[in-house]
Order: sequence, then C-alpha cells, then structure tokens
Amino acid sequence: MRDSQINRVKSALSEGKTVNSVIAFNEWQITRLASYIEQLRRKGWPIISEHPDNQRIANYSLPENWQPITGQAKQADIKKPLNPAVQRLLKTDHN
Repeated sequence: MRDSQINRVKSALSEGKTVNSVIAFNEWQITRLASYIEQLRRKGWPIISEHPDNQRIANYSLPENWQPITGQAKQADIKKPLNPAVQRLLKTDHN
C-alpha cells in the first residue's frame, strides 16, 4: 500500500501538479504526505514547499521542467568512459 501511495505522489508531482495534505487525503486517502515528501527529498527530488497566506497546510510542487532520473539514464551514466587518470590507475601493476 505504501509503495502505491508514494507512487501516486510521485506521479502527481511529475505531472506538474501541486499536492497538499487535503488533496492527498481526499484523492488517495493518504494521511502521511509529509513523510512521503521527506522520503522523496532524501532521494534527490527538489520538492518546493509553499505556505500561501501563512496557512498551516503546505503546498508541495517540483521546479518547472524537472524530471526524475530514470533507470535508463542511470544505466547510461554507468556506461560513460572512465576518466583517463582513473584508467591509468587501474592499469598500473601493483605487484
């Protein structure tokens, strides 16, 4: 259940929507939105918190045009050639 709840939050934010605890509860029955937001922040999501008119309820959103790194992008990073200095260190015989 928790995975599907955090995925709903991720999906809404990725679509450019603003999410708050009222929306999360009414649409997805999520009562722990702040916890999910914190988990995403720890994973590198640059989530913006806004409190309009000094309200106690935070509105969460992502910067415009931001997209999370996909599995394919992570794989592409792995295939990057090594820095020449690192290549030389790896080739050095330490015997």
